[in-house]
Amino acid sequence: MSKIIFIIPLILILTRCSTPYQGEVAQIDSLLVLMDSAKSVVYKIDTGLMFQRTIQMQNNLAKLSSLVDTLPKKYLLDINNYSMYYKAYRTWSSRIGTLYEEVEVIPMQLTNLRTDLSKNLIEKEKVAEHLKNETEMARLIIESVKRLDVGLKKINQPYIDTEEKVILLIQRLESEKQPES
Repeated sequence: MSKIIFIIPLILILTRCSTPYQGEVAQIDSLLVLMDSAKSVVYKIDTGLMFQRTIQMQNNLAKLSSLVDTLPKKYLLDINNYSMYYKAYRTWSSRIGTLYEEVEVIPMQLTNLRTDLSKNLIEKEKVAEHLKNETEMARLIIESVKRLDVGLKKINQPYIDTEEKVILLIQRLESEKQPES
């Protein structure tokens, strides 16, 4: 019994010494949790709606352009806002595919780094550099996902309100353009 009392602390000390990068591994585990949250946010984004809105705005702006050369001042603010929403949706639409890939790849890289650290496969001098690089990549992806999610939520209702005004304006311009019978 007394031998077991001495063996257990010895085993604990040896296992503790076998993973010298416990702080780094814990940091990677925290990043993996954050990346998992970012992944779930990306996969919850309604990309169909995002692409549909982008195409609808492109069509509406083209239709407006074909109907009139100049607009009265009272419509310019709405058209300007609508154009800004179009640019935002177009940017997000082009970025979403990359985000899907990155929220899959970065956790794999972090997991590989954690495995390498736990097996002591990385030179001690390069550990900080590897950890810094992977942390920075994860931070950039998490920030991109957050900006996309917040942006989509923030402009949803203003977009809907502005689109209604733009559609009404298009309908009015089309009816004015039609020859009277």
